[in-house]
Amino acid sequence: MTAIKARPDLLRALAGWNPETRLLLLCGQDESGSADLARKALAALGDPADPMALTDLEPGALVSEPGRLADEAASIPMFGGRRVIRVQPATDSIAPAVELLLKAPAAGNPVLLIAGDLKAASPLRKLAEASPAALIFISYPLDARAAQQWLDSQARERGGIVRREGRSRV
Repeated sequence: MTAIKARPDLLRALAGWNPETRLLLLCGQDESGSADLARKALAALGDPADPMALTDLEPGALVSEPGRLADEAASIPMFGGRRVIRVQPATDSIAPAVELLLKAPAAGNPVLLIAGDLKAASPLRKLAEASPAALIFISYPLDARAAQQWLDSQARERGGIVRREGRSRV
């Protein structure tokens, strides 16, 4: 497992995705931060123009059929390329499915799990932390400095700037 501490490090890992990595777990108290990173992960790992590049799985389906996650991750897309398998909200109830995924002999499609705040004792979090085939990023609420940095990065992405008077409102 690789616990990624900083958002830029996660973005670099997405840009240079290691095919041996099967699982990306986004969790933490800042669920909007996890949702934003999930959008970036989907854009980096799949083809945003291809509607077949994303497969959503319901957690309930994985509880009743835990092998399905590993099967979907190992499947070969009909038209080539790679698919992203997304599960949200990922809860401890899908830990058996994640365990099968991480033990499977092969998985060519990355799995993206979007969870809320998972405690350190969470079975799902423990599985991800114990596996070399998993990345985990925990989103924490932003403090004032981090909020200003985020605001600046969002403005830059859109070709703008944040003026001093706007900065004081953060």
